[in-house]
Amino acid sequence: MICIMNNYTKILNELFEEWEKEREFTHFYEDGLMYRGEYLSPYLRKSGKESELWDKCSTRVMFVLKDVNARGDTPDDDQDLRYRAFLNTGYRGYKNLTYWLYGILKTIETSHAPDYTFTNAEASQLFDETPVAYINCKKEAGYSRCSYSTLKYYIERDKDFLTEEIKILNPDIIVCCAYTESTGNPIFDFVKENICPDLIKINGWIYYSEQLNKVIINAYHFTTSAMGNEAMYTEMTEAFEEFIKQYPQFKNIR
Repeated sequence: MICIMNNYTKILNELFEEWEKEREFTHFYEDGLMYRGEYLSPYLRKSGKESELWDKCSTRVMFVLKDVNARGDTPDDDQDLRYRAFLNTGYRGYKNLTYWLYGILKTIETSHAPDYTFTNAEASQLFDETPVAYINCKKEAGYSRCSYSTLKYYIERDKDFLTEEIKILNPDIIVCCAYTESTGNPIFDFVKENICPDLIKINGWIYYSEQLNKVIINAYHFTTSAMGNEAMYTEMTEAFEEFIKQYPQFKNIR
């Protein structure tokens, strides 16, 4: 029996090429699966076995973000490489995402949300060994803030491409990182409308599609200061634990 594995990075690059041709970009930031190949430095990796790992992964977790923060730099190809290759799990925003990934996967494994007492090394090791997808709704680089109106514009303009990107990767858990009390979460609204229209609300964080067996997490932006890092982690993972206890069959995704 021949097992044909998808080369997700290659498939996404072909989609991105079409996307760039259809839309106006100063610089298009490619995203998708974080690279899991040879190390270039302590914080950078080449493309490698990420497609193989994703293909075999029991629980695929995707983070859907607003945009890339260029932080005043001039975008270039090297920056584009760093986004999918970047591994600095100690950096504030990426640390939060690394901890969320750890909490989600350990809750699935044990049916109990781990307390915020594990070490950064433990979370980083799991991140380093686990396939994970990051995608941005706005592929054009931004700076320190992406306004609600700007995010909504790019989501609406590129919703067909965004939908295709998510469907190619076919995640089991989609973490929508854009919630605020004043505006809600346009990323969550997009995913609900275009990916999982049958969502059941479990609690304020967790929504479930029984038909597709997918979990959607309505999360704050990963660098938000609206809650402390520990409080945000604890509230989200405890909400996810509530879901796992209610739907234990989700642990047997594949």
